[in-house]
Amino acid sequence: MPSILKERTARSPGVMTFTHNEAVRGLPANSERVKKFLSDSRCDNSWIFGVHIQGDCSHYYEWPLEPWQSFIMWPEPGANFLANVPDEMKIGINCINFMPTIPRRPAGMNRNVDICVISRPSSIKRIHETLLMLRGLMDTVPGFSATLISPDPRHIEFGRDCYERQEIDRSLFELPTRIFSSEEGKRISFVCSSRDAFGRFPIAVPLLNDMLQRSRFLLLPSHKEGTPRVIAEALLAGTPCILSESLASGIKPYLSPSDTLYVSDDIETSVRQIGDALKDYGRFHVDVGHIEATFSAAAHIPVLEERISTFIAATGAPIEGRWFLNDLHLRLPCHGFRHETQFMNREGLFFDWLDRIDAISGRAAGDFDPYDEDAIFGTEPLNDSPLAAASTRSATPSRSPLQSLRGGLQRLFSAGGG
Repeated sequence: MPSILKERTARSPGVMTFTHNEAVRGLPANSERVKKFLSDSRCDNSWIFGVHIQGDCSHYYEWPLEPWQSFIMWPEPGANFLANVPDEMKIGINCINFMPTIPRRPAGMNRNVDICVISRPSSIKRIHETLLMLRGLMDTVPGFSATLISPDPRHIEFGRDCYERQEIDRSLFELPTRIFSSEEGKRISFVCSSRDAFGRFPIAVPLLNDMLQRSRFLLLPSHKEGTPRVIAEALLAGTPCILSESLASGIKPYLSPSDTLYVSDDIETSVRQIGDALKDYGRFHVDVGHIEATFSAAAHIPVLEERISTFIAATGAPIEGRWFLNDLHLRLPCHGFRHETQFMNREGLFFDWLDRIDAISGRAAGDFDPYDEDAIFGTEPLNDSPLAAASTRSATPSRSPLQSLRGGLQRLFSAGGG
C-alpha cells in the first residue's frame, strides 16, 4: 500500500509515496482510473505523490517518469537510470536511512556465534548456496557455530505443491538434516517460524538485535538487493557483513573494507575466505557512530520533512496537517506485520483504502493512524488478485484477534467456567 507521509487538510495537500514496483508495474501504470486520480490530484494540489525505490533498477535505461510524480527516493541520486530525473525531484535517501537506533552492545557481551544468516527461502537469496557455505565452514573452522533466521512462508493448504506455487526454495527445509550430523546440528540454530501463524515479524526487535550483537558476522550472499535492511541492522549492531562479490545494491556506497568482506561465489573459495576472516577477526571494525549517522531515522526524518515541505510550498499551500514519519524503514517498502500488499491489480482495493483514510482523517491526533493495519484493513489477508471479486472484502474491517479472544473468554466465563 502507498505510504502516507503527511495528512491532507482542507488547505494543504497530503503526501503519499508508491513503491517503484507499483509505479512501474502496478495500478499507477496500468489503471486508467488510478492514473486519472493521480493526475487530477496533482493538478488540484490535493495530493503530492512520490516514488520510493527499494529494489535494483539499474537495468532501466532511464526512469519511467510520469507527470504525477513530484519526487523520487533512492540513495544514489547520481545513478544512471535517474539521469532523466531533474535534480530537484531527487531525494537521496530511502527506507534504509530510517532505521531505529539499536542500543549499544552491552559491555562484556561475547560474540559466541560465528555467522548469522537472516534470509528467506528463495533462490534470489541463494539460500541453497548459503547452506553449502555453512557446511564447508563446519568442516574447516573448529567449533563453528551459526544462526539462521528465516520465515516459513509455506501455505499448509498447498501441501508439497507450495514450493512450486509459492516459488519457495525447498533447500532450507530439506537440506539441513541431510548435510549436518546430529552433533553438528547442535551448533546451528534454525529460527524458522510460520508466517501464516505468527505474522511477518515473529522475532521481536530486541531479540533480533541481541542475536546480531552476539554474532561475529552477518552472511548475505545474494546477488541482487535494493537496499537490504538486514545489512543496516547488522552494522548498527556493530556486526560486520559478508557479502557476495557479485552483489548489486544501492547500499554498497555506504560500506567499507573495515566493516564488509566480499567473497567469491565459488563455494570452496568463499569458505576459505570466511575462515580466514574468522581467524583474523580483529581486522574488522564497525564505526557505529558513523553508521548511525548514515542509517538512523533520527538523522534523516528532519531531512525528509524539509524536502517534502519544499514541494508543498511550491504549490502555494500552507504546510499544515500531521506528519506520519515513524517506522519508515518498514512503511516505505510496504512491509507490514500482517499485510504486505502493494496495489498492483485491483483498483477497487486502492480506492477502498483511500476512502478509509479519508473517513478517519481529521480525527483527534491520538485517533488517526493511517498505518494501523487492523483498523484500516482488518485481519483477513488482502486479495489483490485481478481475478478476485469486488465482494471478497467487506467495507468494514474484520474483528481483531484481541477482540475475538475477549469475546471467547466472555463466553467461557458466562457458561459457568468460573
